[in-house]
Amino acid sequence: MKRTPLYLAIGAVVLPALYACAPGAQQVSNQQASSQQVSSQQIESATVDSDIISCEFPKDVPAANASQAEFDRYSWRMFTALNQAAGDYRGTPDCAQPLGSTSNTVWRSYKQVGEIFLEDGSSPGPWNSAINQQQVWSSISKVSEDGETAESTINQPVGGWLTDQQGNPTYYQIAANEVSYNYIVNNGIYNKEGAESFSQKINFPDYSVETKASWRIMEPGDDQSRYLTTPATVETFNDEGDKRGVTKEVVLGLVGLHIITKAKGYPQWVWATFEQVDNVTDQSVYGRPNSYFNLEAANDGTANQSPCKNHNFPCKPRPGTVFSTPDPLTRLTPIAAETGAVNKEAQTELSANKFMQYYELVTTQRPKYPNDPGNPSGTPTPAVSANTTMESYIQPVSSCMDCHSTAAIQPGQRSDFSFLFLHAKSVKQP
Repeated sequence: MKRTPLYLAIGAVVLPALYACAPGAQQVSNQQASSQQVSSQQIESATVDSDIISCEFPKDVPAANASQAEFDRYSWRMFTALNQAAGDYRGTPDCAQPLGSTSNTVWRSYKQVGEIFLEDGSSPGPWNSAINQQQVWSSISKVSEDGETAESTINQPVGGWLTDQQGNPTYYQIAANEVSYNYIVNNGIYNKEGAESFSQKINFPDYSVETKASWRIMEPGDDQSRYLTTPATVETFNDEGDKRGVTKEVVLGLVGLHIITKAKGYPQWVWATFEQVDNVTDQSVYGRPNSYFNLEAANDGTANQSPCKNHNFPCKPRPGTVFSTPDPLTRLTPIAAETGAVNKEAQTELSANKFMQYYELVTTQRPKYPNDPGNPSGTPTPAVSANTTMESYIQPVSSCMDCHSTAAIQPGQRSDFSFLFLHAKSVKQP
């Protein structure tokens, strides 16, 4: 069946530095929620197509003492499963369609945060509602200074916005699968009041999945065949990074994707991060415009610098710069040799799958000791996990697990490694 492209409208707000990583409804048991969701979402596939490719979301997570390569192959199975064509039921694959045949993928049919946490704080309803083809996303930040949240952002959790070498901002979006969604809805924690009054410990069921994606505008000269792309309506900004109130029609290309899953036996979740292969390599030698790399900045040490004046928030451009001044990047933590070998294996296997071959796994982070009561963090392995398009300015110290271990609904009420509740709205009275 031919699927209609998803049109996105994306805007902007500013996020306070370090906000995301700063130190009364009917309640449903995790066991009941998990059994309901796993059945409905069909994510427990008995087999995978290969060590690299899977149509169904994989349940075969490696043992905690498995090698980096084994975890990286698991991450590729997640990545390929989520990039299958979406079926008619949201969050499920249409395995009859070739991998890489459409941008309407499984993870893009997940619920965006604006579909989970509604503006009036009301119940978002059943999972399989129609996708809004004219979805309006009014922010470029996870959370603004006054707590107003948005479905799509241009600011990272730390460091401000990221402007590519064409002078365009990078856009972000966050989504969750049916398991996560139904846990939130069934427990009535889809608004601030419900979440803050929830008397149980937040404990997402096994097979919960969240994604965070980063996108950049495709300009003339960009080879769109190397990207997962989507038509979009995006907000435009003035020199100070403020919204103009004017939108424009563009094509966005995917440049980064975080995938996190609460795999069975991993209470600290398993964390995979992917990038488009051209992000921080010199494309000028191929006659293509660079995405984020700039040779001069790479050589003189001025790459990977926050665009914010004095690193303060709300973010305003540094002296001598404006919002559209490019923020050049390099990769400060090299992709490990084991991971690189798995990437070559995957890219070879995916060579016939259009855009899929032009993505690479940066790393798979997981707890080395997931079930040690004396070590609640589980010891994040590897210690550093950084996507250049999402942790651009904190790459040497970035750790997904360490950051998300601080996630909380309010002081003293942790939210099980999930920052989704930052987007919860208060109930609006009639």
